[in-house]
Amino acid sequence: MTRTDRNDIWFAVVNVYAASSKAADQWAKAEELLKQKGVVFHGTRTGSAGNATELTFDACMAGYRKFIAVGGDGTVHDVLNGLASFVEWKTASGAEVSFSDFTLGVIPSGSGNDWIKTLGIPADPAAAVRIISEGKTGRQDVVKVSMLNPDPGKEDQAIAVSYMANVGGIGIDARICERVNAMKREGKRGKILYVTSLIHAIRNRKPSRTKVVCDGETVYEGTYLSIAFGVGKYSGGGMRQTPAAVLDDGLTDTFLKVPELVATKGKVYEIIPESASYAEPVEVDGEVVGKAPARMEVMETGINIVIP
Repeated sequence: MTRTDRNDIWFAVVNVYAASSKAADQWAKAEELLKQKGVVFHGTRTGSAGNATELTFDACMAGYRKFIAVGGDGTVHDVLNGLASFVEWKTASGAEVSFSDFTLGVIPSGSGNDWIKTLGIPADPAAAVRIISEGKTGRQDVVKVSMLNPDPGKEDQAIAVSYMANVGGIGIDARICERVNAMKREGKRGKILYVTSLIHAIRNRKPSRTKVVCDGETVYEGTYLSIAFGVGKYSGGGMRQTPAAVLDDGLTDTFLKVPELVATKGKVYEIIPESASYAEPVEVDGEVVGKAPARMEVMETGINIVIP
């Protein structure tokens, strides 16, 4: 099979660690349904937690351009980052490739599944299979999130990069994700993790001071509880942190939970802590990816997504 032949074949990345490891059983059922619907695909299971990005990158190298994330928001995030790594690598070598060359669908089997809420995709895997088989697609924005060098004179230097499909945050949201993910690595599961982590984050929260710059203009400066950025509307198991976000308007919405609420739209945001002692963790699609200072910028081209 040539690379060209794989352009129209779906590559399914199955996160066997999603939803308390129930994703493997759900995939077995979805696999049969895809065959019944006549969907041509190749499925690969993750070999370890977090290697979905590597599997996706390798599939891009092999010529696949249509992907199914089988899992939750973390799996969607990992698959998107695999695609993004390939796009960045090929672009740097002078090749003409962009996010618009790729299509992303989902068969939800995670514990959060917030990304699909904005899209209107049911959490039922059978319904998701039907939507994939119907082949209707739309376009959504992709946000590049860069953790910046805090050293004076090196502020524009990215020391780590991640890509966002849904919602990210700085502050209490990231602290919650940090603790929840740590407990999941210990084998703990259930929605109670989010509740206990929320309580823990509130009790241990220390005021942080930062500046938020949107498209070159300072939109907020001072202390904050949480700063959320999104192209999607939902996060944290259904909370509408960025309720006015539109997936394909070329803008990122931000919502700052402070006594005086500030909500803005823009293409490029920068979060600049007042000092290193105020540097907070940054979460993207529920995954902690580094610490502020950080830059969020909407990419020039969006990715094709499967929609109802």
